[in-house]
Amino acid sequence: MDIRLQRVEPDVVHHIEQRAAYLTEKTGVNWTRNDYVKLLIGEDYNKPLEIYKKKKFDEIVETLSQRMAEQEKTFQEFMRVQKQMMTLLLYGGDDDV
Repeated sequence: MDIRLQRVEPDVVHHIEQRAAYLTEKTGVNWTRNDYVKLLIGEDYNKPLEIYKKKKFDEIVETLSQRMAEQEKTFQEFMRVQKQMMTLLLYGGDDDV
């Protein structure tokens, strides 16, 4: 499908052509301004999905971070109790270590 640009400022068309040339140079694949405009339309179409995915990812990372902090606290308490038990077994008294 070809996209026709009508009543578009010449400097905008020039910018689109420059970006297509830049992509051609960087990728080694021939990009036309039509390809570049289709790419822009596709990115705009997918933007809400990308925002949703980023939001969900950020929520998951935050939840994971909180759970890891809770696990760290639990582990520290476990280690404290283990140390206390070893003290009781070895020395027969609670030195409140």
